[in-house]
Order: sequence, then structure tokens, then C-alpha cells
Amino acid sequence: MLNILQELKDNRQTYYNLFIENIRDYIYREKRYSTRFSVVLIYNENSVLADTETLQNNFRETDKLIPINSHLIFAIFDSVNNDSYLKAAENLCKTIQKKHFKEKFFASTANSLEFNTNYLDMTNKLFERLEYAIKNNIFNSVVYQDYII
Repeated sequence: MLNILQELKDNRQTYYNLFIENIRDYIYREKRYSTRFSVVLIYNENSVLADTETLQNNFRETDKLIPINSHLIFAIFDSVNNDSYLKAAENLCKTIQKKHFKEKFFASTANSLEFNTNYLDMTNKLFERLEYAIKNNIFNSVVYQDYII
């Protein structure tokens, strides 16, 4: 577990840059049309997420799947509200569980509405929530709120 957490910390800037490159269209639509988007960040130790084609088949045309490496992936859901972004994250996790029922994965999500166009904060929260899931062994579930312990 410590290796996972260290990898996430060491590469956070690289992941952030990749994230920003891939959400430019969503940022534009959010500013221009006030449509929100959400992001799910998923980590799996066993490269289960390398099979992104199966996951992409469950997405709408405007949603996007961004593999970062063989263990980490961003899923972006377009035009979501407070309720639908959680449902989209849950559905994605159920799809992964059906296909890879023996594997553990960790997931976090955030809605752009929470961050008022502060995408650095959004990315940091996604990683903090993912790290919380990993540290507390909350696997095959979605962490979507901040926890205070």
C-alpha cells in the first residue's frame, strides 16, 4: 500500500497536467453553458483497467475515459448534476466489478460544481479521496466526500 501512495504523491503534477489537457472541452462547456462535469479516479494494482474498451462501451459519446497508466484511470462524465454524478460513478464501479469480480480497485469522484472552476483543487481532492480509500482499505466503492478522522 505504501508503494501505491508514494507513486500517487510522486507523480501528482504529471497526472494533473494530463488531466487538464484532457478536460479542456469540459472546462469550455462549463464556462460557456454552465454545464457541470464529474471525474472518477480509479486505481487497481493488477492492471485490470488496461481493458478500457469494455468500459468505454458503457459511456455516452460526450463522456471520456483517460488511461494514465496500467493502474490508474480518469473517467469524465459530461453534463451531470449532484445526483447523477454519483450514479455514474457507481455504475462505472459496478461495470468493473462484473468484469473483474475477483479484483480490488479504489475509486474517488468529484463534481466540478464543488470547486467553482478551481481544477487544481478538484484534482487534489480526487487524489486525497483516493488516498483515503487506499489507506482505509475501502475497495470496490466510491469515495465522494471528505472524511475527518
